Amino acid sequence: MAFDFGKPLSGVPFENLYHIGVVVEEIEEAMRQVAEQIGVTWAPRRTASVTVREGPGVAPIALEVVYSRNGPPFIELIEGKGSGVWSAAGGSRLHHLGIYVDDLVAETARLTRLGMTPEALGVGANPDDLAPSLFSYMNSPFGIRIELVDAKGRDGLLAWTRG
Repeated sequence: MAFDFGKPLSGVPFENLYHIGVVVEEIEEAMRQVAEQIGVTWAPRRTASVTVREGPGVAPIALEVVYSRNGPPFIELIEGKGSGVWSAAGGSRLHHLGIYVDDLVAETARLTRLGMTPEALGVGANPDDLAPSLFSYMNSPFGIRIELVDAKGRDGLLAWTRG
């Protein structure tokens, strides 16, 4: 039986991959080095303020982030802080693959059924609501972390990286 390369294999088509996330110890130095090494230019650096559910706890967090102007796939640098999912305690490293999805709740549930573990979830206006909002970090049993991102934010990201 021939493999059909045109047929989507799941609800998360690979073509929806739009960024590669890297946790770094110091964002300015990482920006300089990556620009020198592979010639990317950077959108303005931002502080992303989100409320996150990691395990049983819910907490607001401020992350220093920057996206390459080149892409997709874009390179996202996140300055690692603290001891949570974005910690850079082990040094700078490839962190996740960011994939747009149309239905964040359904895709988070589907990947959970397939054996992935939700690691950190964006929390909406009601912290008691267990449904993810904006994003879900999902860990696979074989070591790849995927960030599912609500596709509603696509236009804002493109405006930032292209602006």
